[in-house]
Amino acid sequence: MKRSDPGVPAQGRKLLPDGIVADAGAWVSTFVVAHARVLLCLLAIVPFVPGTWQIFKEGIPDVLFTGDAATLEIRTLHAAHGQQQLGPYSRFLWSHPGPAFFYLALPFYKAFHQRGTALNVFVFVASMSSAVATVLCARKLRGDVFALAVATLLGIYEIVGVPFAMSSEWNPSVPLLPLTLLFFLGASLALGGTSAALPAFVFVGSAIVQTHVGYLPEVLLISAVALLWSVGRWLLPRGAPTPERRQRTGWALLAAAGVLAVCWVLPVLEAVTTHPGNLTDLFVFFTTAHRSQHTWNFSVAEVFRHMAVMPLSVARVFHLAEGEPRWVTVRALAHLQIFVIAAALFTGIRRRDGGLAVLAVLALGEILVAIAAVHAIRGEIFPYLVTWTSTLGFVSTTVAAACLVRGLLGWPNADRAIRVLAIAELICLGVAVSGAFGHVQIFRERDVGVEKLANDVGSRLLAERIQRPVVRIMSADTWPTAMGVILHLYKESIPVSVEKSWLYMVGTRFSPQANPRFWLKFGDSAFHEAVRTRPDHTLVAASENVYVYAEDTSYVRDHAVVLNPVSVSSYGVVGDAVRAVDAVIPEEGARWDSPLSVVLTSESSALDVKVPSGDLVGLYLSADGNDLYSVRCVGSDGFSWQLGAARPEERQAGMRTHILFTDSLSSCLAIEVRPISGDGAYSIGELGFLRR
Repeated sequence: MKRSDPGVPAQGRKLLPDGIVADAGAWVSTFVVAHARVLLCLLAIVPFVPGTWQIFKEGIPDVLFTGDAATLEIRTLHAAHGQQQLGPYSRFLWSHPGPAFFYLALPFYKAFHQRGTALNVFVFVASMSSAVATVLCARKLRGDVFALAVATLLGIYEIVGVPFAMSSEWNPSVPLLPLTLLFFLGASLALGGTSAALPAFVFVGSAIVQTHVGYLPEVLLISAVALLWSVGRWLLPRGAPTPERRQRTGWALLAAAGVLAVCWVLPVLEAVTTHPGNLTDLFVFFTTAHRSQHTWNFSVAEVFRHMAVMPLSVARVFHLAEGEPRWVTVRALAHLQIFVIAAALFTGIRRRDGGLAVLAVLALGEILVAIAAVHAIRGEIFPYLVTWTSTLGFVSTTVAAACLVRGLLGWPNADRAIRVLAIAELICLGVAVSGAFGHVQIFRERDVGVEKLANDVGSRLLAERIQRPVVRIMSADTWPTAMGVILHLYKESIPVSVEKSWLYMVGTRFSPQANPRFWLKFGDSAFHEAVRTRPDHTLVAASENVYVYAEDTSYVRDHAVVLNPVSVSSYGVVGDAVRAVDAVIPEEGARWDSPLSVVLTSESSALDVKVPSGDLVGLYLSADGNDLYSVRCVGSDGFSWQLGAARPEERQAGMRTHILFTDSLSSCLAIEVRPISGDGAYSIGELGFLRR
């Protein structure tokens, strides 16, 4: 048995050198040689054994998701109805490019009776499949010994570096392991891999980008290197493809085009039928010039921190590194990785080792692109936005492994050296896997309080026959619970809508009807104290610091006092001031300068409305929701109070109706309304009074 030339990719290079036959017996060597592919696949699956054991031991729990997870399950339910054309939501109000995640997860979701944890099972299986495919790609690139090293490093990265990525349903982390697969698929394409590699590359790349557009720079980089390397190889004197090769390439291109069409038909259809479509929003967002909010030094440091994840994970397997590393350690590890990649590139070019060279070029290019991508991030850099850069550490260590394996295969006593390396790798992986038992968590813990709240809300809506209420989130920190309740109601077929400002999370399927009868409001304890005695609000359910109230929007209509004759005066306004007392209330969320509103030109502008006689319990004010307004009683007592958003995070753009209940109106001759602060665009849609 002869070893292949280490400079040429080989499929037949065997996992165990000849020396093992003499040491362990010919039957062991024969078995390993005959089943190397299967054994490598099993080795790639080993890191998933603790998670698999947990699934078989505990089953698939029925857990009510909240927050982002709830929005992902809601969109999976849309996909079950064939009505999901876009990807997960973004904080910038557009959605990620496509729905690949939801339709790929749908068979698991259906098989496990629409339990949210089925998404975790799907990600777990997808991660395992990516790991197996990565190891097989590594084997095709540089043989069994290199594939063994990749399987070991990938297992440590999965178990110690990013254990959450193995099963987390959160879309920013779902593409982590598929990205490592794309790296090897790109290298395979660059070196003239099999025809199946191209359709696979298109599928994996499309699924990654559709799930989180932040991965797009890396996908484009890998694609560009694979394309340019392939073209350069074909332009060489001996690189021109044979007729048979050209035919296989043609079929591969045709298959890739078909995969591309299937993956992108729904996003393109949405872009064509909606104006502006989501793809248009994405294009405008990423092509609009904006001032960078992060320095290059900060961006480099952020990437370096995540590059250190992989080498530190190897050290942590044997408890050689604990806690948060110091910056000097992080910087040293990053510089070492870059040095190894540069050395690999030099060696690959000098030794004409195309496989080593393309791996080094891809790794170096990914680092540079990652720094540029982090530098371009808008707003605060949250951890989930840069977690994907930890794959750079794995990529750089695989390049180092390729160098090491190449060097060992050139030694006079290579068989023994490789044997020692293989045993060390297996021990390292075994220690990592054994430490994961009992610590791996595939599923999130059940939130009993939220589940009880959701059940109580659903039961109360049915009991009170509250038809299709519109959800309003009054306190920003209650939105994760609100999403969980919306998900529960959706799964229980209890109709509910969501106000327009939150539709970007749950999709247009929840679009509210005009003039809804009930608002379903979610607020904290401060909101509860403010509305608990109001006659137009009814407590539906409560749990911990979340209170759900139903507001009867007909209360204003049923109790409004018609001003006749109208007595209103104004100064500093645009338009007829009578609009503000004509008993026509603008729709919630309507434009601040709609024909139904009176525009106040500055903070010196004001409206004065005479208080009618009668038994009054309060007043209502429709005003631009992202401003603060002062409502002052003009009378002998001279009391005043402020009406508007109590906290900046509760402000919402568009016209919003507020109600103030007070017994002090009997002492007022008139009510004066003027803006206090805001964005400079002030308007009043309606000011009216309420009778008892």
